[in-house]
Amino acid sequence: MKDSTLNLTKQILFWLILSTGLLIANVATAQYGIGGKWHFGNGAGLDFFQGSSPIALNGGQTYLVSINPQDPPDHAEGTTSIADSTGNLLFYSNGEKVWDGNHQVLPNGNNLMGDASSTQSSLIVPLPGSLRYFYLFTTDSYTNNLQNGFRYSIIDRCLNNGKGDIIPGQKNILIENPVSEKLAAVRHFGGEDYWIMVHEYGTSNFKAYLLTANGLSNSPVTSTIGTAHNAPNFPTSSDAAVGEMKFSPDGSKIAYAMSNRNPSIAELFDFDNLTGIVSNPILIASGQEHVYGVAFGAESVTLYLSYTWNPRIEQYDLLAPNILASKYTVAHYSNYPQSWSAYGMQLGPDYKLYVAKRNSNTVSVIANPDLTGVNCNYISNYVSLNGNQCSMSLPNFIAGFNYEHFYGQVCNTTTSTEAPTPSTDWQIGPNPFSDQALLTFDNPQYEAHQLSIYTPQGQQVRNSLWFNDNQYLIRRDELATGIYFFCLKSKTGIVLKGKLLIQ
Repeated sequence: MKDSTLNLTKQILFWLILSTGLLIANVATAQYGIGGKWHFGNGAGLDFFQGSSPIALNGGQTYLVSINPQDPPDHAEGTTSIADSTGNLLFYSNGEKVWDGNHQVLPNGNNLMGDASSTQSSLIVPLPGSLRYFYLFTTDSYTNNLQNGFRYSIIDRCLNNGKGDIIPGQKNILIENPVSEKLAAVRHFGGEDYWIMVHEYGTSNFKAYLLTANGLSNSPVTSTIGTAHNAPNFPTSSDAAVGEMKFSPDGSKIAYAMSNRNPSIAELFDFDNLTGIVSNPILIASGQEHVYGVAFGAESVTLYLSYTWNPRIEQYDLLAPNILASKYTVAHYSNYPQSWSAYGMQLGPDYKLYVAKRNSNTVSVIANPDLTGVNCNYISNYVSLNGNQCSMSLPNFIAGFNYEHFYGQVCNTTTSTEAPTPSTDWQIGPNPFSDQALLTFDNPQYEAHQLSIYTPQGQQVRNSLWFNDNQYLIRRDELATGIYFFCLKSKTGIVLKGKLLIQ
């Protein structure tokens, strides 16, 4: 009776969290294009905006670097990118440079004080309430002894004839020093602002900075908790700065890895996205096998770690009574050279979890990261990069892709003023549903649209005839119970993407 009660409780919790996550996901998928253009590695890129699976992009300018100046370039780590809501690339950065959507360095976009060898070298976050201004945050690398710290630059999208540029006098502004190679962001509980999280190096201090419409707060929320970030058994004092830090998409958890350390560790914490306070540490991993990558599934009920020594990926069930006992080895790279180890991981806007393999021309994927055990469905070499090279990290985004809307034309090029936000209202309900759900969306000209439905594996199971209304009734009919994705297209391209749950 106890086991059955526990299982029932777990199922109820799962569906509650899943339903909550769907609300978050449906908001995010209306802005699907914003996180849909990735640039990383050595000229590698992915476009999530062209169909149910990403395709390779060419033309990216990210590059390899070397730890020692006398050595040839051999790796790249943190990058960040942002597009508008229709999938037009706006900016991307590796912490040293920032490029526009045409792959040109912004006029004031050189000599940033991040480092392409920093695990999470950069992160672009929009100024809340603005279509025009973006904060570009950067962190330095342990190879530079972290000396440049945590900084920001502000991009004005209306400069440089609408291609954007860093505002003079708002470049490389120092915020905190020293910090680890860790940089993450999540929505504030109120839904308007963003928490920007870093970790002070040499201490156990999390530093949460609130970004509001008025700018970045000067006084962070400090949480002193967990293991001190240091590397007493390594040759340089800042080695343990390496490793990812991620928020869960729902903003309730935060986890990090400390890689170049003995023991190497990963820790999981609760996060209060109202107050910015970190609490309740759980030591997830501790050993000599360099844990590097950290990621959560889309519904925030699973945690993943990647290791670069004895390379592998582990999954933990965050709904399990004993999280540590729930460990499952998703993939083991025993037949790969050490240089092809699993490194950084990043949840995609399609809710799949992508895995970087160093020196590889492909990216791997965990297709169903919210399912536990073998059902998570790890697929090696899932996406070809068209001969471009993946390296150690994938782009850094706000947790859950919880952005505001951004559209291609926000500036009057003669006056550089912001344009009003286009109307993009849409809703679907009920969701979850057992019989039918009604999708309603903004279509004032009654243009022709088509709705397609896909399984999580990308198989198309429904494709409507073209229709000219502003709503569409989705009937269950032959569809089995489970999770599906929908894609609404007009004659000119994808309008929105979303998630369906059939009970």
